[in-house]
Amino acid sequence: MKGMKKIIFPVLTLLVLFSSCQKEKSLSPESQRLATNVTKINFASCMLQSIKPKNSLKRIVEAEPQVMIWGGDNIYADFLAIAPSNFSFMKAQYNILSRDPDFQAVKSAVPNHLATWDDHDYGQNDGTANNPIKAAARKLFCDFWGEPANSVRRTNPGGIYTSYEMGDEEHRVQFIMLDLRWRQSNHTGTSVGGYPENNDPNKVMMSQDQWNWLKAELQKPAKVRFIVSSLQFSASYNGGEAWSVYPKQVEKMQNLIAETQANGVVFLSGDVHFADISKRDPENTYPLYDLTSSGITHQEDKPYDNANRISGPYTQLNYGEININWDVTPVQISLEAHDQWGAIKCQKVVSLDEISF
Repeated sequence: MKGMKKIIFPVLTLLVLFSSCQKEKSLSPESQRLATNVTKINFASCMLQSIKPKNSLKRIVEAEPQVMIWGGDNIYADFLAIAPSNFSFMKAQYNILSRDPDFQAVKSAVPNHLATWDDHDYGQNDGTANNPIKAAARKLFCDFWGEPANSVRRTNPGGIYTSYEMGDEEHRVQFIMLDLRWRQSNHTGTSVGGYPENNDPNKVMMSQDQWNWLKAELQKPAKVRFIVSSLQFSASYNGGEAWSVYPKQVEKMQNLIAETQANGVVFLSGDVHFADISKRDPENTYPLYDLTSSGITHQEDKPYDNANRISGPYTQLNYGEININWDVTPVQISLEAHDQWGAIKCQKVVSLDEISF
């Protein structure tokens, strides 16, 4: 986080500190595989629970997606972006969100909700492996999103990563939900001055266990694979939190996709408070597209530089949408960022042939 872009709502955050609590309803999918084939997915990140209305959520209800992906910073639960949270404060923020009418409408209208976290629902601004509140954050995250008591997300030493598969064999869509916080190496540099590019091979975004798990996931049969990464994957280095801070980790991901010959990979990311679409062109695999949608309730007027950007940036409130057209050959995937009124502001239509070996 460069330039302290996330410290923008201290007064509002204080106002919700002592809000009352109530029990949340489960938001977990009814099953890990839909009987019907997925054609429309919505995606969002960066949502301050106390701000109303949330117009983007109204548009998502109108879109009638089969799947809603919550890409991180689904609440802001750290203290003014300068100190780790505590259990009672984080609990109160989830309770505020659970009572929000626009959130309740999405919860009721969309049958499948898939979530991961980023730093603010992890409980510490730009939090990494040394976050002192991460165990409490995990319990509250799992409770809120309806994880069963025996869910591996509650106890996995590598964090809350998980996956889902939806659709029949010819229309299989895989959703891979990464955890980029639980075991990420502690930062060098500062959020104010920017994080330096670091080629230390010991600096990691994820635990080796998560990498091993990801390899197994990429070897599963699927036509399209969405890797939900709370931080931008395909954006070029700009000093903000992103995969590009650790080039060796970017290389490792590219090599893993090539090694597994996993077709149909597209990245979905958030965090930055604007929308854009980026593309990496590795030598050993197909183009790696990254749809970033960030800013349900707030925005960044000065977006980061990004030499890999192919659409955008759009700097106002936004949400993401993916439409899959299975009825054409080759299959077409439309990656879109919409404004809060529903208009498309960034778009790239990707042929499945283009992202296959």
